[in-house]
Amino acid sequence: LEKKVTTKKVMFPCRASGLESKRNVYFLDETPVLDGEITLIGCDLSRRIFHSIYKNDVNSIDMCPRNLAPMNGKTLLKCCNVKEGFEINGDLASVPWGATVLDVVGAINSLFGHRPYGPLVLGRADP
Repeated sequence: LEKKVTTKKVMFPCRASGLESKRNVYFLDETPVLDGEITLIGCDLSRRIFHSIYKNDVNSIDMCPRNLAPMNGKTLLKCCNVKEGFEINGDLASVPWGATVLDVVGAINSLFGHRPYGPLVLGRADP
């Protein structure tokens, strides 16, 4: 996604992401002082946070896992809009960034039509 950036500066949602660029890099969670044009690579939440902090809109490139997920099979992803547990939408299961093992197990079981919760033994749900 960084290859689509046309500004000299790029901003990612947080330093903990470990994302890098050959451009001048900033991180939204550090609320840096900005001058000049910048491109935010983030999701809708990142754009709303940017607007709240800087009181203006920003050039942005969407990196929301839900929007970038393949639509040709069952997919499990992390999403900042999921606060706890998991969400199922067709063949897409979403867990929060701070997902527990039980969140992931529940999402996988539900995604494949098994009971939403239950013991998982050697990769299969007990009947």
